[in-house]
Amino acid sequence: KLQTGKLVTDALVSGEVELGTIVDTNITFLSFQPHPVRVVRTLGVRTDEGLWFRTASGIKTPADLRGKRIGYAPATTSHLFLSRFLDHAGLRWNEVSPVPLQPTAVQSALAGGIVDGVATWDPWGTNIRREQGDRVDSFRNHEGLYPSR
Repeated sequence: KLQTGKLVTDALVSGEVELGTIVDTNITFLSFQPHPVRVVRTLGVRTDEGLWFRTASGIKTPADLRGKRIGYAPATTSHLFLSRFLDHAGLRWNEVSPVPLQPTAVQSALAGGIVDGVATWDPWGTNIRREQGDRVDSFRNHEGLYPSR
């Protein structure tokens, strides 16, 4: 059992597993290099992405992300969501401080103040809200920004 599509993707490429379930972003990143993996079936599923942030960080609008440390899991839907979110908000990657994290570390990185915000998907977002309550807020996925399917 692997916790994320990125870990499944790495296991597929290395030959550790013969079959795995991954999302469109993992398939996209696989296409950047030659590999022994092929897609055998696709399913249309919507993921719920969001950018969760500590309310104490002063973030109220997307423009307030300028100069903030934003965690994300590279080569995952959160990576794609963050990229599109920043573009939609008129921000560039170099206007924030992107912090690559393992998906399992986003919750503790936000709670510990290592980052000001994290781009992630559920169930991580729900766990963050449950753990931190009103100390966090979020910008959530919507069809016009990132219709993950």
